Amino acid sequence: MDTAVLLGVALSILLFVPRAAKLKAKELIVTSERVVRERVPGDPVDPSTIIYDLEGELFFGAAPELERYLDALRERVERDQIKFVVLRLKRVRHPDAVVVERIEHFLREEAARGVTVLLAGVQPDMWSVLTNVGLDKWFPREHVFPEEDEEFSATLKAVRYAHAELGVHEPSAPLPAAAAPGDGDAQRYYYLV
Repeated sequence: MDTAVLLGVALSILLFVPRAAKLKAKELIVTSERVVRERVPGDPVDPSTIIYDLEGELFFGAAPELERYLDALRERVERDQIKFVVLRLKRVRHPDAVVVERIEHFLREEAARGVTVLLAGVQPDMWSVLTNVGLDKWFPREHVFPEEDEEFSATLKAVRYAHAELGVHEPSAPLPAAAAPGDGDAQRYYYLV
């Protein structure tokens, strides 16, 4: 009976970990209509900023896949001489020390190369793990955009920050109705998601 239980546990782990370790990553773009969406082949790219979205369980089983995505992102940043990376973490769950260490290594490496990485959509559990490993002691707080406002996403705030730092001329647009006084119906969003 003990052997059967142990075999069942081992088998469930072997079947669960690869399935749970599926981490998705995709590049997002800001269209000319000021909409943030997934980039599809043929879309023009921003020559100075990449928006990269991660989604899935961030536990030790996903570390190799995360490393593969970060390596591809590093190569692209270097090849295209990108100045800003918006790393969207809104849809990552259950971060552990292994993957946070990989993310921290990526942040330090890019900062040393003069690339600014902005963390967008940081959930409280993710921020808690990041502060536990000491990220808040060296990583600039203004480069962290927590997901706290449903009407104006953290990803959009990060893109806006990157464009302001780059001196990219943005069309004048009022703040969302929740953030600006006046007639709410007349307000337009800076971007849509």
